[in-house]
Amino acid sequence: MSVTPIHKNIVTVLVLLCLLPQPATASKDELSGWLDRLDKSLAETPKYEEQYLQQITNLKQLLTGHESPDTRFDVCHQIYHAYQSYRADSALIYAYRCLDIAKQMKRTDYTALAECDIAAISVSTGDNILAYNLLMSIHPDRLPVWLKKIYYQTKSKFWVERSNYIGYQPSHSIYETELNSTLDSLIALSKPGSAEWYAYKGTKSARQNRHREAIEFFHQALADTSQDKHIRAMRLAEMAWSWYHLGNKRQATIAFIQSAILDNESTTREITSLYQVGNLIRQIDDVRASRYVTQALSWLDFYNAQIRFVEIGKILPVIAKERFEALRSERNLLIAVIILTILLTAFSTLGYIYIRKQNLKLKATQALNVQHLARIKQANDKLKEANRIKDEYIGRTLYDTSEFIGYLEHLFNKISRSLITKHYDEIGSTVSQDKLSEERKNMFGNFDKTFLALFPDFVDKYNSLFDEPDRKKSCEANQLTSEMRIFALIRLGIKDSERIARFLGYSVHTVNTYKTRAKNRSRIPNEEFEPKVMSF
Repeated sequence: MSVTPIHKNIVTVLVLLCLLPQPATASKDELSGWLDRLDKSLAETPKYEEQYLQQITNLKQLLTGHESPDTRFDVCHQIYHAYQSYRADSALIYAYRCLDIAKQMKRTDYTALAECDIAAISVSTGDNILAYNLLMSIHPDRLPVWLKKIYYQTKSKFWVERSNYIGYQPSHSIYETELNSTLDSLIALSKPGSAEWYAYKGTKSARQNRHREAIEFFHQALADTSQDKHIRAMRLAEMAWSWYHLGNKRQATIAFIQSAILDNESTTREITSLYQVGNLIRQIDDVRASRYVTQALSWLDFYNAQIRFVEIGKILPVIAKERFEALRSERNLLIAVIILTILLTAFSTLGYIYIRKQNLKLKATQALNVQHLARIKQANDKLKEANRIKDEYIGRTLYDTSEFIGYLEHLFNKISRSLITKHYDEIGSTVSQDKLSEERKNMFGNFDKTFLALFPDFVDKYNSLFDEPDRKKSCEANQLTSEMRIFALIRLGIKDSERIARFLGYSVHTVNTYKTRAKNRSRIPNEEFEPKVMSF
């Protein structure tokens, strides 16, 4: 079949390539931003699940027992679809109900549809023999076009699972030969240029190791934003695998994150991209990786497909081992810091003793040399002042060291208990960022006080650039808002967004967003905004 539709939609491809994050330019902040969006989506999981279950409840209420057989079959089939990627055993119950209704009606097309549904769930739960027997008992030549698509989609899922199970060998596996034949049938049954047509072409290209071509097809398929979120999630996952096989793990991770977000919003529990995200980020964020894989395993356990659970469950021990190695390295580093602190304290103590001895010698010399009393007294006063400073310094050093050692002892005890009891999830809560956050907050407070001491009328002048409704006011006195703090740094001559982002702990994108929003709200032209701030 001709690929002319690609040329017709070349503009769409270019636009999508610009909109979707590319690995060559994807920064760490961008990946972090996507991970934050994923965390935000996962926090909304109960809301998505409640809405989804309400939809299923509404469908079940349509089964009154007085509806026609056609209506009963249609409603049961809708309930099956709702459960298909959410709960395997419930989906299977309604698939068999559909089969019973179809046989009672003596409808061969309904019977074939129900058997395809049973086969699809059987593939997910690992009952491949039942799935194969059902698919082989159906004659696709006798099916209408709409049902042929469903049949070949189910058959495609079966051959993908079988091929993946024995290993990815596209040029030698008989399963791949059957899969390619099935994909050819789906391509022939689909409208050229449609989203599903591009998706099937992309799947075929990916299975034949033509991954760049596959990515272009998947971009085209995803251009249709009206598609079901579950379908878009699956296509993003396929595209992620193509990026992965091309060696671009950053872009693959971002695509898997986008897929995982859609999986969560569509309440998919069968097998989500979340565990792949956890697998790919375990080297850079083992806490998140462990949390993601644990959540994915929990969902799979709920879905009740043990074959999936066993497959993905192999990843969690790997992540746990890597987390243990990282903690051991941190422990060694902390021990080195403690030793260094002790050595510094010892040297300070020796210095203190030495100064005290020198002071005693000076006092003895003062008694013996009356004529040099004034000079010796002056030197003695200076030594006393130095001694006082040393006393304070040594006292503070000893106190800080004692507090630090106490904190480390407490931290080591908690980590040791977690490792001994294998409560690895508690380690993440033990190694907290709260103290760093508190220090950053104090730093911001000190910065605000110092800056406002230098520029006491900065806030009033800054707010004069906006109309009254658009002015920002801090919650506390002598404190700047986040937006004001950015322009305060600019007033001090720090104009580079990356430096500002590092100082404030924001992403560069966040800093630029603050700047753009402020300029858009102001009553002066955007290009005059920063020069005006510099004139304050």
